[in-house]
Amino acid sequence: MNSGILSAKDSVDDTILSSLVHLKEQFYVSLEGGCSALPAFEKSWAAFNSTVGDHTSSLQKETQIAIYSFAENVNTFASALLGLESATESIFCEFQGDVTKILTEQMSDLSIRDCQSFSTGESQSNLNVVFILIINGSVTE
Repeated sequence: MNSGILSAKDSVDDTILSSLVHLKEQFYVSLEGGCSALPAFEKSWAAFNSTVGDHTSSLQKETQIAIYSFAENVNTFASALLGLESATESIFCEFQGDVTKILTEQMSDLSIRDCQSFSTGESQSNLNVVFILIINGSVTE
């Protein structure tokens, strides 16, 4: 009778460890796939947590360690990604502010005296030159 309980316990551990292997694969694929792949992992992660929660007290120590180890990795990556997103947002806002300031301060007094028409390619090239001059502070009234 004791071996039947051990066998059932091993079965739960084997099932959870097998699920953990698939979850790890999905996690690493989602990291490579970017934001669009993360919701699928999140759904699988929630289902896995629910399953583990139902069997936590009956899991072998090795299974618990494997779960905690992976959860720690997920937490580390998630924290880093959130920090990266926050930093990116901050840098983008700062960049937008800098560009707006440049355009407001330096372009407000800019007068274009040449009314000659250009082809689209020439216009783009001239705009690039003007933008470079503005950045370098070489454009005057």
